[in-house]
Amino acid sequence: MKILVSACLLGQDCKYNGGNNYSEKVSEYIKGHDVVSACPEVAGGLVTGSTGFVGGKIMEVCKDVVASPSLRDATLEKVKRIIDESGADVIIHTAAISDIGECQKDPEASHIANVEIPILLAKASEGRKLICFSSDQVYSGLDDVGP
Repeated sequence: MKILVSACLLGQDCKYNGGNNYSEKVSEYIKGHDVVSACPEVAGGLVTGSTGFVGGKIMEVCKDVVASPSLRDATLEKVKRIIDESGADVIIHTAAISDIGECQKDPEASHIANVEIPILLAKASEGRKLICFSSDQVYSGLDDVGP
């Protein structure tokens, strides 16, 4: 399994201010693992959910990132086109329906936003780095294996 680690935590001077956030704990943790280093602050990135809480902060802080158009009703071909046209090296996926009440009211839309769109992004990324964010919500009560 590969572990994606922010380049600044590994000591690379790639933060917006020219510095890094080297972490000895992170360095110790990743010893012996297959590590992929990424820095969305300097890599050209495509941000989904750019008007949301996390996506909005990424848009404020990171250089050379562009906002993805809505992926609602997206197809694999549309997602591939958006990624290709953005020229992004990194896809930063923060879009989701995170409100549990909304998810319960419209489980189909929730499934599309929270399961199908991330799958489309993974398929369309074609060798680019894909960073996916998740909420702190944990769902239970499934009789079968979940998504």
